[in-house]
Amino acid sequence: MDELGVTVPLRHYIERRIDDHAMLNDREITALKRAIEVMKADTDERFKAANEWRSAMKDKDELYARCVEVDKAEDRIAALELWSANLTGKIAVIVVIAMTIVSIVTALVVKTLTK
Repeated sequence: MDELGVTVPLRHYIERRIDDHAMLNDREITALKRAIEVMKADTDERFKAANEWRSAMKDKDELYARCVEVDKAEDRIAALELWSANLTGKIAVIVVIAMTIVSIVTALVVKTLTK
């Protein structure tokens, strides 16, 4: 007998129950597939955000100078400033010496011409 009190052959009853279970399984499988799709989309979105963050950190590392590089650059700049100051001083000394030589030569020429 089924739910309505009607007698059915055992074979039909069992086939109907198997079909009911199959339909239930199909619904469960469909629900599980949908859940997997949603989870995959969420996971993809999370990994996309993580990859964007990783890319930003990589860009930061490539674009910004490291402390060691900054220290080296500061040392080189200090050395260049010192070299420039020394060169300026040397040029000033050379100019003074050249002017002295020109003055002496001019005095000698004037003295020789006035004799």
